[in-house]
Amino acid sequence: EYFDFTKIENKIQVDLRKKSLRTSPQQTITFRNILINEEDAGVLSEINLFGDETFEMVNELRYDLVKKRILFPYSINGALQLGDGYTRLTAEGNIRLNYPKSKNGIDVRIFAGKFFGESTGYYRNTFTMQGADGYEDFLYDEIFFGRNVYGGLWDNQIMMRDGFMKIKNYSGSASLNYSDDLMAAANFEFAIPKLSFIALFADLVYNSTSDDIYPENGNIFYDGGVMLRLPNNIFEIYFPLIQSDVFDVITLDELPYKEKITFMLDVNALNVFELLRKL
Repeated sequence: EYFDFTKIENKIQVDLRKKSLRTSPQQTITFRNILINEEDAGVLSEINLFGDETFEMVNELRYDLVKKRILFPYSINGALQLGDGYTRLTAEGNIRLNYPKSKNGIDVRIFAGKFFGESTGYYRNTFTMQGADGYEDFLYDEIFFGRNVYGGLWDNQIMMRDGFMKIKNYSGSASLNYSDDLMAAANFEFAIPKLSFIALFADLVYNSTSDDIYPENGNIFYDGGVMLRLPNNIFEIYFPLIQSDVFDVITLDELPYKEKITFMLDVNALNVFELLRKL
């Protein structure tokens, strides 16, 4: 089922002055005021999770530092989101550790987040261990071709956010997937030399609230596998090979393997000319 929604976003972005045009990283401060109205939530409204209509306003203050270069490019960002009765505080860093004499290497992402207050709408605004899907994109920042669908190809689309594990968030793992307290993650992509479109991935996530649900499994979880990718994280498809034992139990390991394959499609970042240049 789909949400019928309206989003109004007001944004102010300030580019900080560079000390050196050639060597200094790009720095920006962005403020967003986001107004979202959701109507006729399909099956969700029928079970009275939201009712027929909801309205939410979120204010976000974000800092970005980006250094684009061939060797060891990196970026850092921090964000403060204020919603109705909750606050999300996040920090993220990305860097590529180049192989010797190569533009390819190991891509590393580090994430940390703290949630204050109460979750809304079945944990939609809290942190997720797996890459967030269309339902969990509560600010409607990304384009999901099957937003809120259940089953089928488009149900496996995810976005780069929070823990960014690549395994599918099945209904059985929903309560384990979320955290309304602390979450930290390290995500790795190991490029195959001379085959930059193929890589190995590995994810490690700390969820401070997971032991409240499955105390025997602790707070740290992992997954890993093989991925195919295009430059700039525009399109990636993930084939999981290993994962924490708890997911084998609660996601029914006998499911067809094709239903465990996830993918990311970032239409907002699509620049055809830049993509062709980097292929």
